[in-house]
Amino acid sequence: GLEQLPITDIMNKLKTEFSSWTFVAPDTFDGGARGSFKIFMTSQAVRFDCYDMSHNDMNLLRNVMLDFDCPFYDSLLSFRFVEHSEPMSEEFCFWRYKEGIYLDNRQVYETACCEGKAVDGLEQLPVTDIMNKLKTEFSSWTFVAPDTFDGDKCGSFRVFMTSQAVRLNCYGMSGYDMNLLM
Repeated sequence: GLEQLPITDIMNKLKTEFSSWTFVAPDTFDGGARGSFKIFMTSQAVRFDCYDMSHNDMNLLRNVMLDFDCPFYDSLLSFRFVEHSEPMSEEFCFWRYKEGIYLDNRQVYETACCEGKAVDGLEQLPVTDIMNKLKTEFSSWTFVAPDTFDGDKCGSFRVFMTSQAVRLNCYGMSGYDMNLLM
């Protein structure tokens, strides 16, 4: 069975590590321009839902939990990371608004990045140039399908592109390699 977690100690550690962030609700931290995260906790499990956060801030969440011997589980990989230095999986989505337009980011994400549908108010992206840049930056990786790069022990990533949006699903990649995607 699962052990009981020291929920109060975990919350106190999060408040210390994210002391510059605003604790806006019993379960939500707001870092302003650095994003936000919401916490779901039981006596045996903790889940963080992260919004617009940097890779470094998300790693800080992971490291807090490792301090309590509670490693990160990546549901995309079905893998449990047990050390501070192990790679993570992430999803990165990109689009560009037309000048003077600003839409609900969540709706754009769901429509353009997940459903692959066109969204009024988004610019056309140079998708051929983007794919060529990815092939150049990851030239030592194997291009195993029209949308998948395999870095062997460095992880892999899949590319989903429309004329308006790019979604990159990264699996088991280092922070350095994920930064190349940005």
